[in-house]
Amino acid sequence: MIFSDFLTLFVSAGGLAGLIGLEREMRIQKKDEQEKVIGGMRTHAMLGVLGFLSFFLAENFSGWFLPIFTFGIFGLIFISHTLFALKTERYGMTSVFSLFASFIIGVFVEQNLLVMALTVSVFFTGILAFEEGFHGIAERINKNELLSILQFLIFSFIILQILPASWVDPFGFFDWAPRKVWLMVMFVAAIRFIGYFLSKFIGKSKGSLLSGIIGGLVSSTAVTTGLAQESKGKKESTIFLVPILIASGMMFCRVILEILIVAPQKEKFIPLFFALGFMGITAFAVGIFFLFHQKKTSIISRKDEDDVEISQPLHMKSALYFGGFFLIILIASEKITAIFSDAGLIAVGAIAGLTDIDAITLAMANNITEGSLPLVVIFTAVVVNTLVKVGIVGVFGSRELLKRMGVFTILILFLGALGLWVSL
Repeated sequence: MIFSDFLTLFVSAGGLAGLIGLEREMRIQKKDEQEKVIGGMRTHAMLGVLGFLSFFLAENFSGWFLPIFTFGIFGLIFISHTLFALKTERYGMTSVFSLFASFIIGVFVEQNLLVMALTVSVFFTGILAFEEGFHGIAERINKNELLSILQFLIFSFIILQILPASWVDPFGFFDWAPRKVWLMVMFVAAIRFIGYFLSKFIGKSKGSLLSGIIGGLVSSTAVTTGLAQESKGKKESTIFLVPILIASGMMFCRVILEILIVAPQKEKFIPLFFALGFMGITAFAVGIFFLFHQKKTSIISRKDEDDVEISQPLHMKSALYFGGFFLIILIASEKITAIFSDAGLIAVGAIAGLTDIDAITLAMANNITEGSLPLVVIFTAVVVNTLVKVGIVGVFGSRELLKRMGVFTILILFLGALGLWVSL
């Protein structure tokens, strides 16, 4: 190794480890944090350099340098932490772990694993810098939500692995594809998890725009139902119309995202992307237009306006329900198509759109048949689902909201159909 390379890596080790030490140093400088942290910027920078030198000397001189440096430094850290804990009666391990991380960063740098070293440095610095934020997250998560997180991890990384990729029943009726079905369940659950926890930590009612975006990630139908019920008997409709339109726009985007991630032949869905893109842009444009022209721009500014209730995204019952519904769509799409040809499959899409478009979207995205039938089926489901929202507003909402929803829904569907027709 030439000296310039040695010097570059030497400085990198000290700098990346020193970044962790910088956060520690800033904490030490705070009067209310004095003597709560061991190891400042200089200590961490030197540990990074020592980690670098331990491997450098072991590779170029004697392998004994590595265990001597490692056990010696870890022993000193242990002694320092013990004395610190006895003196201050603070027994937290955060500072100790950050010191270990600085030493390991030096090792990574010496092995020329600079990306890994940078990752460790950024991760530990972020964890330390946002201590209050992480404590706040822990305080705001309840036991049921923690259980949902554990269930999601178990379902995703344990159950998914033990399910067979293919299973044909003894009657030879259908390949049930358990792993694919469960993978789709977890995929939809992940999207809804994002929406749910965004709503929890950002807030469901930070404004009409944010309410619609978050609600659209979880369930645009739930957003429509909740706001329609609250609009009953009220003359003002704009404050309810905006989040409904934004949520619908997010639903169109969600369908595009699901196809892009799941479909093995994404190119055949390009016409559908144009159609859904036109629909989404129209919904967003109209929603944002009314957002900036309404007198009261925040849902939370109304005393009688509560958050749209969003249920937790993962329960065993709901997961099994979606999995069963997705499986029924798969079976129906195969068997009905064999009997009734294309018209039968389009009818399946229309029926599926009455309740949940995720299942039919994922089923058709996995369909590798030639032609435009899968995208027509998805578009049919989207149209039906959009019309269902108008029906929900008609049943539960105010007349003024229904009039506006009807007009803009016609506009959205017309532009979507036009986009699909032009691009086919």
